[in-house]
Amino acid sequence: MTDTEALNPLRRMLRPADPPKSGPTDMDVLARAMRRAADFVVGMPVLLKGGEASEVSLVELAEQLNEQDLTMMLIGRDGARAIMTCDGPMVSALIEMSTIGHVTTANSAARRMTRTDVALITPFLGQVLVEVSGGDADVPVTSLMSGYDEMTRVLDVCTVELIMPQVQYHVYDLSLELGQGSKTGRVMLCLPKRASQDEKIAQDTAKNWKASVEATVLDLPSQLDAVLHTVSMPLSEVRAFAVGDMIKMAASSLKTVQVRGLDSQTITTARLGQVHGTRALCLNGGQVSGSQPFTPAQTNELALPEDILEEIQALASDVEIKAENR
Repeated sequence: MTDTEALNPLRRMLRPADPPKSGPTDMDVLARAMRRAADFVVGMPVLLKGGEASEVSLVELAEQLNEQDLTMMLIGRDGARAIMTCDGPMVSALIEMSTIGHVTTANSAARRMTRTDVALITPFLGQVLVEVSGGDADVPVTSLMSGYDEMTRVLDVCTVELIMPQVQYHVYDLSLELGQGSKTGRVMLCLPKRASQDEKIAQDTAKNWKASVEATVLDLPSQLDAVLHTVSMPLSEVRAFAVGDMIKMAASSLKTVQVRGLDSQTITTARLGQVHGTRALCLNGGQVSGSQPFTPAQTNELALPEDILEEIQALASDVEIKAENR
């Protein structure tokens, strides 16, 4: 064995290791999904010519949409919403493959999309969702597109800012070669930024705290007062009250008993009656309009001397005790 032959194994051992192969990127996953979906649905060859990925706000997203494109809103099982668009050449190529079996080189005239366009394009878009969501789980776009199982057309792109959540969006703008170069189409995916695991934990904690506080508040005791009748009279008549005196009431008072909360605000009205020999109220429903709560500011306007107020309170207590004794 020569010296050179003896050194070869050492050189191979000392040679730097090959760099690890990088996994597929977002664009790789999307290109494969477009290619497979087009081939599966209409048998059309599709190649990715170029693509751009960006992160934008909802306002910036709305500015990128074209009213001449077919714009679809994707709806997820968790309520998430995303946008997918196809331009005129992309729609024309898919329709030509569905109807005449090949893609023409004729330029697509600018026009508004119709219901027929939507019906012919929807299978392709649905298959794109299937292909992307079933891709490599380590690629971000795969998780971003998972969970969407419904789609509906956006008739007016001006409404996007109203119907879409106010979050950041991942935008993937793809330029596609269609039908072996006969046309060049454009597909744009606008996917909402998903919360991280820490953000999800914080959101769940906030929801649980809110539910706990709500349950605690709902378990607190609440007092309701049923006011049969209210009457106004001079203070001199009040001071002359005696057991057995009669206070006139309207016959309708039994049907309009006021149910008041702790703030003396009338919540609703009720009818006075009986249930199994016990006095009961049957609620009429609805809040009484124009009713004003009894507030301390209203009592201060009377400016009564303290001795008269004490006398009225003692008189009311005495009347209440005697009435109970009767």
